[in-house]
Amino acid sequence: MLKCGIAQSTTQDGIVSVAEWRSTARAIGRALKRPIKTFLAGNSVYAILGDWPRDDEERTLHQQNVHDAAVTMNELVAKRLGVK
Repeated sequence: MLKCGIAQSTTQDGIVSVAEWRSTARAIGRALKRPIKTFLAGNSVYAILGDWPRDDEERTLHQQNVHDAAVTMNELVAKRLGVK
């Protein structure tokens, strides 16, 4: 969670209980003294740091994560279109 501001798990097949996930995420938030938002979407439950990114280090991580995602998307689109 501290690397990207979010954590996610599946609820499919009872792998994780939504209530347990939310309780654990909120306990982590209290330990970090940071706000945590949790929500369920489809078969996944999410925990998000409500103040992410809050400092220069996290902003740098966030920018790198966004850059990496954009590069990956460009590569996937190029591959799908047959562009090298």
